[in-house]
Amino acid sequence: MSYKSIFAWVCTILFFYWVFPYIYTNLWYSQIVDGALIASYFPIKPATISIQNPPIQVMINPDATAFKFGRYTITPVATFQLQARVLSSDRYYLNIKNIMGTRMDAALFPMDLALGWQIWNDPHFREQIDVSQTGRFFFWHVDHYVAPLKQISDTASNMHIIPANRKIFNKIYSFKVGQLITLTGYLVNASSDAGLVWKTSLTREDTDAGACEIFLVEEAEGS
Repeated sequence: MSYKSIFAWVCTILFFYWVFPYIYTNLWYSQIVDGALIASYFPIKPATISIQNPPIQVMINPDATAFKFGRYTITPVATFQLQARVLSSDRYYLNIKNIMGTRMDAALFPMDLALGWQIWNDPHFREQIDVSQTGRFFFWHVDHYVAPLKQISDTASNMHIIPANRKIFNKIYSFKVGQLITLTGYLVNASSDAGLVWKTSLTREDTDAGACEIFLVEEAEGS
């Protein structure tokens, strides 16, 4: 391989790992959703959010106003607040199909967070479970059950994240595995101008296809 070819490959790698993510973050996420407008229609009631409790979900008008976001339409279906540990995170730059064959647009869902609460707050418990993400799904594995299966599965979830703006995007992108975080926003359904439709899960007790929350995050804090 010639030096020119090697140089071209190096430039290509640098572009996709450094330049493209910078352009993507700073141009696309310069503005997304008018959070004040959404809040005026669907105010989020102040609540005591604790990792010892499940996420707080309050359903809103099923005929809620839909909001345009570029070539997508977003419809809020519930307010959503939680405090959780980051179990895993995955960042996406390209549209891919999940393991069920549904295309997930990276422009709308640039990252997934696998989050756990209640029993997952125990570091000794987390050390005994292997967590991974692939194909826009979240998986966990144990050699022997350290808690009832339902308790483990009902207190963790993979969430497709729609950051409300660039500041939220950067904040969520900075989260580390094991970090305690607090998120506030909306569970939403979404569709694209191309005819694709994505629906959020509305329960923590489901698994497999359709079990992921689509979470439009308006506020994000880490500690």
